[in-house]
Amino acid sequence: MKKRLQGIDLFTDSFIKHENQNYNQFLSEIENYKNKNSEWRTYIVQWVHQMKSQISSMRLTLQNRKHNEENMQLLVELDQIDKQLNNILNLARLEAVDRDLKIEPINLSESINRVINQNKRLFIQRNVFPKIQIENTVPTVLSDKKWLDFILDQLVHNAIKFSNPTDQIIFNIKQIDNKCCLDISDTGIGIVKEDIPRIFDLYFTGKNGRTNNTSSGIGLYLVKQILEQLGHKIKVESEQSKGTKFTIYFD
Repeated sequence: MKKRLQGIDLFTDSFIKHENQNYNQFLSEIENYKNKNSEWRTYIVQWVHQMKSQISSMRLTLQNRKHNEENMQLLVELDQIDKQLNNILNLARLEAVDRDLKIEPINLSESINRVINQNKRLFIQRNVFPKIQIENTVPTVLSDKKWLDFILDQLVHNAIKFSNPTDQIIFNIKQIDNKCCLDISDTGIGIVKEDIPRIFDLYFTGKNGRTNNTSSGIGLYLVKQILEQLGHKIKVESEQSKGTKFTIYFD
């Protein structure tokens, strides 16, 4: 009986030693992954900043040239490249967003006008027009100015991209259940019904993205993730060939 117990003890010790080795190896692999992931993020951030610097130089050169349709087209394309680089940069930094938040009172009208101005060349090129409406509410919300501008810019860019010439993009600030809400509506091509549940998934481009061939599947994913960090909610309603409406609820 004593020998049997000794055998069990030896087996138990061996098993525990083996499991400890596996656990230590597992921790080592996790640490190795974290280091590689950190190196990748650092490289991406540095690369994006280098590219953005070159884009700024090209933009300045074009802006100093005589205004014409060709230069306008090139500036619009540079704006689009810059937006995609910002998306990559923010995707790499996403896990640290909560450390970069500054919550303060934000005037929604000012934010909207700022984003409209950022996209003015695209509005002009696509012959699409913005319109701001305020329904009996004070357009002030608690949010982060920089990240809210980024979110609005993504939604506005998509609305312009999928609108038809002479369409309007309507920004409607309203109140629902004593909470301020913002609708961003277009009357463009809309989203197919089966794609709607997946539009906030990372890298999902959907039917419109595959047809348009300019979508990365990053922008709306970032919108949803950052809104969650800010404590805001978003809802989408869309019908094919009739348009899309995104509603942001500011809690």
